[in-house]
Amino acid sequence: MLDLSPQVQNEGFCLLRLCKDLREFILSGKTRKTYLLETKRFLKYITKSLEAIDSFVRQAVKQEIDPPLLKSKLREFDSIKKVLAGLYVLTEEAVDADTLSIPYSLTIFLNHTAKIIEKPKKVALVVIGSSDLMYYKYNLKRLRKLSTDLSIVIKDYPPLPEDIGVLKFPYCAAQEVLANCVLFHEMGHYIYENTKLEQDFFSDI
Repeated sequence: MLDLSPQVQNEGFCLLRLCKDLREFILSGKTRKTYLLETKRFLKYITKSLEAIDSFVRQAVKQEIDPPLLKSKLREFDSIKKVLAGLYVLTEEAVDADTLSIPYSLTIFLNHTAKIIEKPKKVALVVIGSSDLMYYKYNLKRLRKLSTDLSIVIKDYPPLPEDIGVLKFPYCAAQEVLANCVLFHEMGHYIYENTKLEQDFFSDI
């Protein structure tokens, strides 16, 4: 039988390295930049996710695993890689989304408006710049499902909170007040999906 122990070790060390790099990247941003509460909360969620993954993987590479369970462990590592792939780009963009790099006042008013509409539900709209030359609500459904599935595998792994939404705008339009009003249209997509409106619409079709 093929010994998969070295592969588990190698995969594990790669995941640990990636978690370490991402945590250090987030920490470097926090020490140099100022963020809105919603962005702080999102970065805190990512940090908790990385800590839970780190603890799980570290334990896996240290202990001896019975040969029949090695394939199962590799499948778990594969699930972790998918979550980290989803978090990687968002982490980079969220760290860059300090108060000097986003439409600051508009973002505060955006969250204020969404909270009034969604009350009593919680709302956390994270506005981040993107190299894409368009405005859009980032689709978190796949990442949310992957993180929920991973919470079954990893003890204390936090599923992505339902109230967090990510809206993206072009970096080049950070100071364009009128253009950035499109973010309110994207907020509408968030509210539509985050309330019963979407469910009611499709149930009537």
